[in-house]
Amino acid sequence: MAEESVARTSPGVKGVRAATFVLTGLAASFALWYPLEIDEQAHIRRLTEQAAMSVRADLEADVRTRLLAQVRLAELWGWEEPGTPLSTLEWTLNCRLFLEHYPSDLTLQWFDPEYRLLWTLHRDGQIGNSPATPPGDPLQTVLHAAASRHDWHTVISRAFHLPDGRTAVRIVAPVVRQGLPTGFLVDTLDARAALATMLSDDDGLGYSFSVREGTGEIYRTAGDGAANGKAPAQEVELALPGITWRIQAWPDTATLSQMDSSMPELTGALGGLLGSALLLTLHFGRAAQSRSRELRQTRDLLEMRVQKRTADLQQANEHLVAQFAERVRAEHSLRHLSGRLLRLQDEERRRIARELHDSTTQMLGAAAINADQAQQLAENHRDPELSGLLRDCTKFLDQVTTEIRTVSYLLHPPVLDELGLEYVLPWYVDGFSKRSGISVDLDIQPDLGRLPEEVEIAFFRITQEALTNVHHHSGSATASITLFRDAGAATLVVEDQGCGVPDAVLEPTKEAIANLGVGIAGMRERVRQLAGELEITSSPQGTTIRAVLPLAAVAG
Repeated sequence: MAEESVARTSPGVKGVRAATFVLTGLAASFALWYPLEIDEQAHIRRLTEQAAMSVRADLEADVRTRLLAQVRLAELWGWEEPGTPLSTLEWTLNCRLFLEHYPSDLTLQWFDPEYRLLWTLHRDGQIGNSPATPPGDPLQTVLHAAASRHDWHTVISRAFHLPDGRTAVRIVAPVVRQGLPTGFLVDTLDARAALATMLSDDDGLGYSFSVREGTGEIYRTAGDGAANGKAPAQEVELALPGITWRIQAWPDTATLSQMDSSMPELTGALGGLLGSALLLTLHFGRAAQSRSRELRQTRDLLEMRVQKRTADLQQANEHLVAQFAERVRAEHSLRHLSGRLLRLQDEERRRIARELHDSTTQMLGAAAINADQAQQLAENHRDPELSGLLRDCTKFLDQVTTEIRTVSYLLHPPVLDELGLEYVLPWYVDGFSKRSGISVDLDIQPDLGRLPEEVEIAFFRITQEALTNVHHHSGSATASITLFRDAGAATLVVEDQGCGVPDAVLEPTKEAIANLGVGIAGMRERVRQLAGELEITSSPQGTTIRAVLPLAAVAG
């Protein structure tokens, strides 16, 4: 009976043991699989979020560079002297150069402070009024927003649809003169084309990106990235002047497959085996070997996590290096653009001066001769009233001829190209003293000779701007100019005994340039283009401007 009882209970005991082995194996599998699965999902989300943050940094740098270029174009308008606006040709050249540098831009528009459209330059080169404002165009809203800002910074509008179906945005840059807005420069650009250009370097990262504003999508990259249950989209915000964009990122299928590891499943299966082995080892007294195996697994897991963290740090470092290189490229592009604008300005001044001297003054001279002959005929016919009118006309024509000739020489003296700076400066200083009443002492090295053309033009423009600042701002009754050279460089020194320049104006910041106008900013840019040095020292007893330009570098 006892043997039968044992026989009857033996199958039940075996079943309990088998169930214990199975449950223990499943529990061990789950205990090892679940933390690894959670960690893997967190790792995928972190990598995706880092990709989104990298795109945000690249996009922010490109947009800031783009806004700075438009601000500099608007500052050219703000640097106009009262009563002497830039010509249409000058604005057309500057604006076409700007549109050529940014292929996604469609139109440039100028508005006065009352939001009235002054003129429009289209991408195809046409100048005139813009077409009718499409429905939903936020033009008036963004103009009001730009006018209401106290710092006169740029403002970006909400996205809107053009009649041809494209998505566009507007960028408004206030034009500031003497601390007050005098108009607005409005740039309309194709948002999708602009974002495609800015994000072209991120196409090979293995992620898909979209840029959204509000509930609408502005741009989406091509690719098979999409929100899925395993790697949901990661989103970061990019705050820009006037708007906020949301950037979403998804890993592509190939990238997701590379990040997805089979370690959790293998670990789960191994956990089941280890759970069963644990019971077996406990059953056969092998507890020491089981503990050793667990320690090795823990060590391997820690090594894997250290490797992942090292890879994350390396990727972040690569992103920082790429951002720095992009900013260096943007700065080089801006320097090239400013130098080209200065050269175009000098060439345009030379051309206008030549046309005024060779054409306009000749026609005015011929008109004066005809008026003089008509006066003689009137005197012969004894018509004193007509003779007096013709005499006044002759006098006015002579005055206009003299003024136009003076303007032509101020724009670009032909003697500067033919004889050089040592012959032009005495003529210019003498005319300045007569017009302003300021006594100027000029000291030029006797054996100065000819300098490179770029150096002579830069020194002449610096002299013009420096004496203009003396006349308008310093209150000094005297000034002195010294020009000399040595084997490697030429030096120009302009001094006055005026009230000095405020420290805030001397700082090479955007606010200082906007408050001062084109004077010191133009000097700094010309000297920088020629790899020279500009030093400005000022005190309540006077101001000294010292410009040193290398001769060997320019000649090479």
